[in-house]
Amino acid sequence: MIKSFILLGCLTVCSIASPAYYGYNGPSSRYSHIPKAAYAIPAPSYASPKASYAEPLYDHKPQPYSFGYDINDGYGNKNHQQEEGDEYGAKRGSYGYTDAHGIYRKVDYVADKHGFRATVSTNEPGTAPKDPADVKMIAKEPPTHSVYAAPAYLRPSYASYGPSKSDYSRPDYRMDSYHSSPYGPRRHY
Repeated sequence: MIKSFILLGCLTVCSIASPAYYGYNGPSSRYSHIPKAAYAIPAPSYASPKASYAEPLYDHKPQPYSFGYDINDGYGNKNHQQEEGDEYGAKRGSYGYTDAHGIYRKVDYVADKHGFRATVSTNEPGTAPKDPADVKMIAKEPPTHSVYAAPAYLRPSYASYGPSKSDYSRPDYRMDSYHSSPYGPRRHY
């Protein structure tokens, strides 16, 4: 009797250990060979790629040009720039702004074979005449009058804290002359 239980247990373990049929290319519990590739795998190349074309060389000579703009936004603020370049690569120009308070800054500059040189003309407060690097500062006093007027403070007006002057009439407690349907189910007996 014990032998039959052991035999039944072994058969049960063997039937559970083997997977069921899962169809074509399903999982397998058998060992098999590793399939070989149908083509020859190339050996890895670690060399740097070579350019397949030569980059064309362009000889760009500077062309003379001139451009500029002048913007006025209608609120007293102005912004401008003017620049021109010659056939040797030198550039001359100026740019600047003026705000509604009369404070302005204008920068005149030259960039050529001797380097970049700028002259700043301004009346901004806090600009003492110094010459940092190769920049010449021409500082003037800021304007004494101001176009801007500070807004006047208007105190809020509050209503008086007395008794209410509203006249409330006596409520009308008449019954409605029509019958409205009540919400929910209506009982009929």
